[in-house]
Amino acid sequence: MCKHSVSRSAGYHLGQFKQQGEKRQPYEEDIRVPLIVRGPGIKPNTTTQALALSIDMAPTFLDLAGWPLPEDMDGQSLKPILLGEEPAETNYQFLVEYFGAGTSPGVGCFYYGPYVPFLHDCVNNTFLSLRMHDSQNGDQIFSDFFSTDAVPMSQSDIYFREYYNITEDYWELHNAVASLTDKETEEFENTIWNFHMCTGSSCHKMRGKKNSRA
Repeated sequence: MCKHSVSRSAGYHLGQFKQQGEKRQPYEEDIRVPLIVRGPGIKPNTTTQALALSIDMAPTFLDLAGWPLPEDMDGQSLKPILLGEEPAETNYQFLVEYFGAGTSPGVGCFYYGPYVPFLHDCVNNTFLSLRMHDSQNGDQIFSDFFSTDAVPMSQSDIYFREYYNITEDYWELHNAVASLTDKETEEFENTIWNFHMCTGSSCHKMRGKKNSRA
């Protein structure tokens, strides 16, 4: 079994987008983190660009230990990649979701207190994001922001959208959502909601699909 693995739950932004120090946004500074692994069968000093998500950790550990993987696990085992197998699919997409803390939009926002005054949040910082990578069109992200964190949410609760082609706009400074056609927006929306509602193998199948701009 894998002897050591190093990762963390999220990245961290420190002043980017004119925001105080936090990690509760869908931008690259917050969602991209390194994964470092060592152990039996893992070749030293190697790197891979294969997709690895936090939901993949549990099925990977079970697989390495020789246990069967529960069918309702949304993540996938990274064992083949750790042992040197390159992924057959280099195009991918996945869901990034976060449910804001607080009591009402802009009022009664979550607050850690005077000792950590820069950590705060509100319910309208609830978002579902579709992060995509494609060998032809590069990296993209489409996000829906909601006015509530109540579950289930509906599309009528969306109050703001963002779209970035990260390959062209590396720092995600220019919201290009207005450049999307109605068909592209609808396709992104449908994919987000399918991800939001999927479980187990139905999530696995979606990770390699392509949208009209991907």
